[in-house]
Amino acid sequence: MPLFDTFPSLQRARTRLFLHELMEVIIIIVWLLISTTAGKTTLISSSYSLCISNVPCKCRRDIENRLIVDCSKMNLTEIPRMPNDTVFLSLSNNEILVVGNGTFSNLPHLLSLDLSTNSMRKIDRDAFHGLENLRRLDFNRNNVPLTVQGFGQGVFRSLKNLCYLSIQNVNVKTDNASYPHQIFADIISLTTLKIDGMPNAIFGPGFLELHNLRMLKLSSEKCNIESLFNNTFVYLPFLTDLDISSCSIHRIEPGALIPLRHLQYLDISNNAALGFDGLRNASFGLINGSITILKANRLYPTFHLSVQLNSKHVEFLNQTNIKEMYLDENQIELVESDWGNVCPKSMEKLSVAGNKFTFGLYIFQGYNCKSLKILNGGYQHPTRMPFSITSEAQYVQKHIEECPFIANLESYNYDANGAKCTNNNMEHIWDLLSYCNISSNHYLNSMPPAKQSTSLPQFYGKDENINNTNASDIKTDFSGKVFPIIVPPTMEEFHFQFADLRYEIPEINFRNSSLTFINVSGNSFYKLVGPLVGLEKLKTLDISDNLCSYVSDRFLENVNKLESLFLVNNLLGLTLAKDSDGKILGKLTNLRTLVLSNNQITSLPFQIFSGLHSLEYLDISRNYLQTFNIRMDHMNISHLNVRRNILSSLPANIRNQLTAQANIKNVTVDLTDNPFKCDCSTLEFIKWVYDEKSRVTFIGFDSYTCNVNDNEQSFTNLDNLILGLEKKCANYTVAIWILSISFVLFVVVLTAGVIYRYRWKLRYMYYVTKRRYRGYNGLYESDRENYQFDAFLSYADNNMRFVKFTLLPKVETEGLHLCIHHRDFLPGEEIAANIANAIHRSRKTVVLLDDDFLSSYWCMYELNMARMESVYSRKGENILILLLKEGIDKSKLPLELLDLIHKNTYIELPEDLVHVNMSDICSRLRETIID
Repeated sequence: MPLFDTFPSLQRARTRLFLHELMEVIIIIVWLLISTTAGKTTLISSSYSLCISNVPCKCRRDIENRLIVDCSKMNLTEIPRMPNDTVFLSLSNNEILVVGNGTFSNLPHLLSLDLSTNSMRKIDRDAFHGLENLRRLDFNRNNVPLTVQGFGQGVFRSLKNLCYLSIQNVNVKTDNASYPHQIFADIISLTTLKIDGMPNAIFGPGFLELHNLRMLKLSSEKCNIESLFNNTFVYLPFLTDLDISSCSIHRIEPGALIPLRHLQYLDISNNAALGFDGLRNASFGLINGSITILKANRLYPTFHLSVQLNSKHVEFLNQTNIKEMYLDENQIELVESDWGNVCPKSMEKLSVAGNKFTFGLYIFQGYNCKSLKILNGGYQHPTRMPFSITSEAQYVQKHIEECPFIANLESYNYDANGAKCTNNNMEHIWDLLSYCNISSNHYLNSMPPAKQSTSLPQFYGKDENINNTNASDIKTDFSGKVFPIIVPPTMEEFHFQFADLRYEIPEINFRNSSLTFINVSGNSFYKLVGPLVGLEKLKTLDISDNLCSYVSDRFLENVNKLESLFLVNNLLGLTLAKDSDGKILGKLTNLRTLVLSNNQITSLPFQIFSGLHSLEYLDISRNYLQTFNIRMDHMNISHLNVRRNILSSLPANIRNQLTAQANIKNVTVDLTDNPFKCDCSTLEFIKWVYDEKSRVTFIGFDSYTCNVNDNEQSFTNLDNLILGLEKKCANYTVAIWILSISFVLFVVVLTAGVIYRYRWKLRYMYYVTKRRYRGYNGLYESDRENYQFDAFLSYADNNMRFVKFTLLPKVETEGLHLCIHHRDFLPGEEIAANIANAIHRSRKTVVLLDDDFLSSYWCMYELNMARMESVYSRKGENILILLLKEGIDKSKLPLELLDLIHKNTYIELPEDLVHVNMSDICSRLRETIID
């Protein structure tokens, strides 16, 4: 029989408990049903809600429907009961003093617990009971002592699946000789442990149970290790990552890291009392280990005197498989010239940024680092903010008297008997050496003073003088013109930004280079002459922030594989403005990104980028461009940045190219902070922006404005703006067109009228000029014996029979010599010329006037030429003799001819010429012509 059947009260209690749990299940099911009907989004909410009675904790569910409870910053002094399905719980930044037994026993699904920044002084032994699935526990910034008494042995025994534990910035007992290894031995699944570094403490046998522990971080605000001994890490053989940076380490015994055979990552940075001798001791323990990344930054005080890196400091690393090494901000000025002989053969990345390097032959030793791919030497000679040393000067002097230094730098904080100097501020002593007037010869091995050069040393110009296999054999000569840079054949990236380099770049030869990335921004390469040789694989070049004002046509001619070029913050405006043929960038056919922002550019030639057939990203922002009219039809432009110029619009060819590109891909244009104009001259540009804003992405479009009658108007209301401009500009356009057409018509009509009015005069003057050009002169009455003919007879062809057989024989028998066109015109001469010459060579012109004459073009031409002859060549003498035929239709007579008839006597002929009295006519003609 079951036990509870013999105890009725116990049976009733179990029944009530069962009913209570059943009710909770029903409530949860009903809640889920209601949430489902209301929409599944209520299960996965990004907003917080209250989920705990009487406590304003915030609750929400993540995308996987896991409950997240945030009770941080609630001024809690006790831990409230949480919902059973809580997965992530934060109780940080409260005033909780104690974690009692069974506090979290109802949270079997809890994965993450944050108890940081409280005032905890006690954790009961069964505080974490029920948290078998907990993965992460954060216990930082509490007052529980890091001792067995503080945490209690077995306190972590329930955390069978805990992977991450952080207990930093807690109450560390400085008199402890070891960590409380007994309390950690139960966390067999632990992979990451963050704990405060204690002075001279070791990790005890209990840590040997942590077979999964891979990462140990001792670096924290309270880390103060002082010394690492040979037995410090004996029981941590499985570590792969160790961070002991910023731990005030003064000394590392040579065998301290030997037990860590699987260590891959080591950070000993920010231990200013350690120095490179400490690095040497640390690297000794890494021999034949698994180390791949070593960080040894800032191993000297900030204002330490210059340091020389010797081969002995890194000699043990040559026996490791290290791939990355960081020696940043160590005040290094010189490197021993044969350091390349001990360069780790496996090293792929070396960072020596933030030092004080000066020029020396050691730079050629880098060739011996056969596997080096990335070199970072940027930010040389950095400027630091000095601290106040007034209050510390007396202490330093006093400490020097009490604790004399010995020659070996690595034990400078120990007295002659090996006893540790008591003051904790020893790391400042080396900062203050110059203030205390203490010589540095005891720790620098005759380091020569360095002087910053302003020009690159020159070497033999011929390549055959450079030994490619042994960098130490390089011969120097300051008379050459080619500067060789020998880099490891595997090097791909070269970072020397803000390295305080002040040179004119001559022709430089990178021998056997595989470089794809070079960053020399932030220096003072004020003149780029070049060319750069040996960079056939270079894809990215950054020469920004160099105050460069000149780039030669040859500088980039050999880097035709370049894809990205950055020339930001220079002074290239004048140089680029003169490059009308685009020679500077002409060979960069593979260039995709070009950044020329802030270069004081005021104008760019149309063909400046004519060779950039692959360009996609163009940035010419922060310049002084008033117009931006360049050739772009050959580019694949997808991003154009011309912000912060002084553009009033974009020209049509730029707009058309951007539109064409927008048809095939996404195009982004940044026109921010340009003083656009909204007038008739920019109307097409504004309409283009309006039409293309759905296809072209205009960055900062809502901030675009333009000037309308000295008032700024936003582009957000473009449709009304365009409508107003179209009305305004349309009126001007119509008026201009009407006025222009009217003026042209007026000029044409006026010119035509003048020409028509003076057509005969113009023709006559033409032939007079032509005759004078041929040597003819005018004949006047005094020269009548020089006339070739007595009269020129003008008549219509219908009267030719009368003239030829009746008039001409009778007149010529009277002794007159007449000129008629059928007989006397020169063959091959123009008709008009013959007429003009005949009239000019005849004393008179006789006109046989009838209706046929009036309808003949050439007859009227002869009449008018005779009129012009009398006016302009005969000084107004009337040379016309009219033979007027009866029956002529006088309404057809021109006004000029009517005027002649009315003013001068004429001979009238009968309509029928057969019955004419020729004797009378001939005698009258003779009298008129001869008189």
